[in-house]
Amino acid sequence: MSTVISQRFPFPTLPRGWFVIAYSPDIAPGEVKTLHYFGEDIVVFRGEDGGLSAVHRYCPHMGAHLGGGEVIGNCLRCPFHHWSFDQEGQCVDIPYAPKIPPKAAVKTWSIREQNGVILCWYCPKGEPPAWEPTPSRTRAGRRSGWSAGRSPRTPRRSPRTPSIART
Repeated sequence: MSTVISQRFPFPTLPRGWFVIAYSPDIAPGEVKTLHYFGEDIVVFRGEDGGLSAVHRYCPHMGAHLGGGEVIGNCLRCPFHHWSFDQEGQCVDIPYAPKIPPKAAVKTWSIREQNGVILCWYCPKGEPPAWEPTPSRTRAGRRSGWSAGRSPRTPRRSPRTPSIART
């Protein structure tokens, strides 16, 4: 039955594109959060400088879940052996090793922060972003100033009602 469905509907479960995964105030500087999207865990952290990064959940060393790690400066430190990864996913510190292996890196997700929301790129084939999200604008051409946790609303106009003659 599933082969019949896949032949009739050859579409992926999710299209490729930018998806909202959190609001900006949800992740404070120095905080680590594990978010579950696209069928897997995404570990999102904000460095002390305010820079945001998202990495895959497992440390390449021993497979520890990085969601239990901590932010030191602008790096995410693994909870097991304290390997530290920068915001691009490269290992920058191994406390007990004089040299860092060149392949010591964790895979990262492409994320952007705009209009108070955190966007994450998803492609079923694992391709890099094909386009960049554009900030929303108001009619006057300025940035819209969306607030986190609130959706933009269109003002309602009441229909014109004829005046009622006084008797």
